Amino acid sequence: MATLRKKVTGPEVAAAEATAPAPPPTIQLPATVTLAPAGVGYVHVVVGAGGTGARLAVQLVKLMTPSDVMIIFDGDIVEQRNLLRQHFVPPDVGRNKAEVLAERLSLAAPQGSRIIAIPEMLDYNKHKAVIGGAFGTTTERGYRSMVLYGCVDNQKSRLLLRRLHMTWNALGANPGMVNAYIDCGNAMRTGQVVLNLHEAWGKVVNGTGQAYDNCFVSFNGFDLMPGFLNQKDDEDGAQACAVRLDTQTLAANQWAATIAATMAAWVVDCLPFGVGGMMYSTLGSMKTVAFHSEVVVDGNMERAGRTLNRAHGGYLMGPHVKLRGMTTLL
Repeated sequence: MATLRKKVTGPEVAAAEATAPAPPPTIQLPATVTLAPAGVGYVHVVVGAGGTGARLAVQLVKLMTPSDVMIIFDGDIVEQRNLLRQHFVPPDVGRNKAEVLAERLSLAAPQGSRIIAIPEMLDYNKHKAVIGGAFGTTTERGYRSMVLYGCVDNQKSRLLLRRLHMTWNALGANPGMVNAYIDCGNAMRTGQVVLNLHEAWGKVVNGTGQAYDNCFVSFNGFDLMPGFLNQKDDEDGAQACAVRLDTQTLAANQWAATIAATMAAWVVDCLPFGVGGMMYSTLGSMKTVAFHSEVVVDGNMERAGRTLNRAHGGYLMGPHVKLRGMTTLL
């Protein structure tokens, strides 16, 4: 005869739930990405040549090959107060920041590479042809791929960079691909560097070992900071903002530039990587954002005029893999 079990209700249920062991945590295995090499080389587009941008460009020139191009945008001139925190010296005062930086870095760049200064703030429509011209043509064995670097201090410029990153692959007149957009931002002692991928061609391996060998990869680093792109710029204007930024510590800019250069090396050296962002404090803490093993595969996509090595005409076709991120504390 079956034994009837006593039905537990009311306070007894609450007491039982309070003493019950917590469920085991969900194990989130990291995914890794390896981007495909460019057909000819890379176009490094550095927007902002101030405290972070100048330090980043100095490191990027060491990653360049004879086939690479660097374009530096900045409409500001060097002021006396910039000498403390930025990569300039007294004779540079009164000159355009992008021109000074390009002139100096050209001395260290590999022979055959080009460093171009645009002494203006980036304008999508005005400078589209300038950037597109750096990609090259099929007569040069293929197309260059672009890596964008945002070293700006306002949301208007960030939204412009975001637009450039999200739409460039779709512009048929300029068939070079955007591999990554690396955005840097920092306060006095803290900052973040986030990596954005939009339909970059490469390989993804999720945490269980499942591989997507030929696919378009997307990851929105700004999703890690909800509402960040919707923030308003300060009403007191760029001048007041620039004055406040001069109170940033040297380490805050250096950390941002070094992290961004590290991410750039992952991209251009085609290294497997599993991190899409880093949030840091110069007082000693850092959070990394690992790619989640839960990848979203969004059907098959194709792009005309490109092959894996971009050496001749054809098609790239494969699944669109969208990555998600999880934050870990170092």
